[in-house]
Amino acid sequence: MFCEMCFTRGGYELKCVSCCAHLVLKTRPDKIRAQAMLHHIQKYPQSPKRGEILKIVQEAINAGI
Repeated sequence: MFCEMCFTRGGYELKCVSCCAHLVLKTRPDKIRAQAMLHHIQKYPQSPKRGEILKIVQEAINAGI
């Protein structure tokens, strides 16, 4: 689920939609924490749009990840 750049850096990159989705997925099943994580991500000026992140989150949930 990580992009190559983020994987090699050993952390999360808030410009990367995959890393942002992974951060949100780590909060499951706590919806309040998921909302807080999305709010925090959106504070970063170059972060992906909320809809982009949630699309990947939903795809991961549907795939059973």
